[in-house]
Amino acid sequence: MHPRPADPTRATSRDPGPAPAIRRLAERSPALALLLFSLLVAAVSTAWLVVQSPNFFTGYDFMRMHFFYKTYYREALLSGRLPLWNPYVGLGRPFMADAETATLYPPNLLVLALGVYGGVAASVLLHQAVAVYGGVRLGQTMGATTGASLLLGAGAALASPFTARLDVGIVEGYFSLCWLPVVLWLGARLQDRRSAGTAAGFAVAVALMILAGQPPLAFVEFLGLLIFLVLRQRWPSGRADIRPCLGNALGVAGAGLVGVGLACAQLLPFLELVGQGNRPLEARDFAVANGMPAPSWLSLIIPTSGNYAPNWEYGVHCGLVPLFAALGGLLLWRDRNVRALLGLGLVGALLAAGDRAPFLRWATHVLPGAAALRIPSRYGILFAFALLGTGAVALSREASRGALVLLLMGLVAASAWVVWLEPYVVRGGPGAGAYYGVHLGAVGASALLVALWHLRGRWPRRAALIGCLLGLFCAANWLWAIHLQAPVYSPYGFAVEDADLGAAARARGLLVPGGAPPRVSFSSRYVRENSGMAQGYASFDSYVAPSLYRTWDYVHAATGVPVSKADFIRLPEAVSDHAQLLDSLNLVADYDPALRSLALRAHPDPRAYVAYDREVVADWRTAVQRMAERRDFHARALVEEGAAPDFAPAPGAHAGGAAVTGFEPERVTVRATADAPAILVLAEAWYPGWRAEVNGSLAAVFPVNGWMRGVVIPPGTSEVTFTFHSRLLALGAAMSLVSAALLAALVARRAPQ
Repeated sequence: MHPRPADPTRATSRDPGPAPAIRRLAERSPALALLLFSLLVAAVSTAWLVVQSPNFFTGYDFMRMHFFYKTYYREALLSGRLPLWNPYVGLGRPFMADAETATLYPPNLLVLALGVYGGVAASVLLHQAVAVYGGVRLGQTMGATTGASLLLGAGAALASPFTARLDVGIVEGYFSLCWLPVVLWLGARLQDRRSAGTAAGFAVAVALMILAGQPPLAFVEFLGLLIFLVLRQRWPSGRADIRPCLGNALGVAGAGLVGVGLACAQLLPFLELVGQGNRPLEARDFAVANGMPAPSWLSLIIPTSGNYAPNWEYGVHCGLVPLFAALGGLLLWRDRNVRALLGLGLVGALLAAGDRAPFLRWATHVLPGAAALRIPSRYGILFAFALLGTGAVALSREASRGALVLLLMGLVAASAWVVWLEPYVVRGGPGAGAYYGVHLGAVGASALLVALWHLRGRWPRRAALIGCLLGLFCAANWLWAIHLQAPVYSPYGFAVEDADLGAAARARGLLVPGGAPPRVSFSSRYVRENSGMAQGYASFDSYVAPSLYRTWDYVHAATGVPVSKADFIRLPEAVSDHAQLLDSLNLVADYDPALRSLALRAHPDPRAYVAYDREVVADWRTAVQRMAERRDFHARALVEEGAAPDFAPAPGAHAGGAAVTGFEPERVTVRATADAPAILVLAEAWYPGWRAEVNGSLAAVFPVNGWMRGVVIPPGTSEVTFTFHSRLLALGAAMSLVSAALLAALVARRAPQ
């Protein structure tokens, strides 16, 4: 009898395959098998993230920002309104133009059907599945085995540099990062061979990464994509190779531009908001400040916890197995995929150092937009992802003696590092024995498992067991890190008296349907800054990025509080402590936390009034300063040079008044009376895109008193309607539609390349 020929699909002793049933499914439908695996990992990890106490629903940014954003978004869409404007915070600001609201991000629609908490939890599950799927496909594209690619995919969803954003409540940042492995995978495939389907997928992934709602992280991801693809490029060996290499590179660039075009409906309004925002656009000292300190790199070995709690932005714990496996990857630098990953990690680490090294300052002179960003440690995300990728490739190759030597050296160095930096963890207090036992034990176990995997050829019958132990250790390591970091990254305990303030406002009769939201003064020590979006009252305070620079500077100048050069998100507590000086804001009440009630102001400044005279000032900053000096802005409106209307003041004394008769976020109606031509002033934030109709005729809206809206009205009684239309939304939507049409034509054509 002749021996049966070997089945090429059967797992060998050196690369053990999965169980027979799973293997058959993987052979018949690998895409379906991978999708099911991704959903399984996502379901388990999402459940683990939710059962933590506290969890991402109690994360600082979720509780202060994203909960209210999603509540407002949901209520607006369910009422049939596209939320373009937010009148409840910061004296008014655009809503949809703020990319962090993710208004145009399709997964955000989950909150409509499932509510805010259910929709966000479902979105976390969906995005984790995307990260796992993209990580596995990226690993396979780089030549990693299926098992090693599974570790890369799971790490892309669960490693601390990614879940840290989620645990602190920056859900949109986590969603954006989940697209990173997908973008790298499709970019690499497109770089190797042009394909209409791949180009379309890459363009859509790029657009979704932008629309997810975290522009600073999207910038980091684009930078990582550029570094990875440039270093991975297979350069032509002869003249015959030039054309295909150039064509593939142009294909990547073209598909990326189409992806950016798809997101223009969000990008263009956001860029307009940035131009009106309080964040400096060219501030290198701001961009490089607070780089990663040396002790924070200990998070490579020790997950963040209550005993070791660096700033959550500094965490780079991607798992001990990927860390030790990546040491062997150093010897594979001739492989273009490994070379690209190593370069990505090196650049990420150098930039994450910020002001502790010169590299990021140099980069701010070269990279457009880098000088406007902050928190350099975010570049450490690229370093962590490079470790995951390098470790996956290294685990897929036969280990050399040099790899084992590097592993031993790494074990010794890591153990010494843990001992040497012990004061940064327990700070000389009790618990040193447990510290050494747990962390040195974890370091030793991970190094041993990696070594056994490298030597699996000596024990072929034990290879499957070693692989399972390796995977289980990785999963336990990531879930353990999430459990340790949850109470650090997701702070409990700050006062939340939003409902008390809302109840007091209703008891006082301040919340009138169809009326202007009453402007209330409160301290963020007791009431969350954005809570009015859910409760119905308005405030000069906010927790947003960016704030409008006109309102931001005014509340600082009026209260005499210097503008911070480091924090452009939160107003200082001193501003609310001196709210009595903000006498032009139509503040109707002050919240008393001791009584949990409102103290009504006797004579609040009017929300709308008429001024019969004007004073032309050089710019809005001059107007703000005049307002802070307590000038009589009711009789004489402060109008900026260049924006001054065609208006001739009438001499003498005059009588008149104005009242808000209808209020919706994007539409405000005012009835005004005047016995001479006058300027109607509305104490709501001015912003490009506000228009007015006076008695049915279009009229120009211009900034008044530095931050308010003004329009010229004739003598008599006037019906004035202010409406908001984002100036760049239509243009951005048109560009998105053109990009979508190009994409559809590309997919429909599917011309072979």
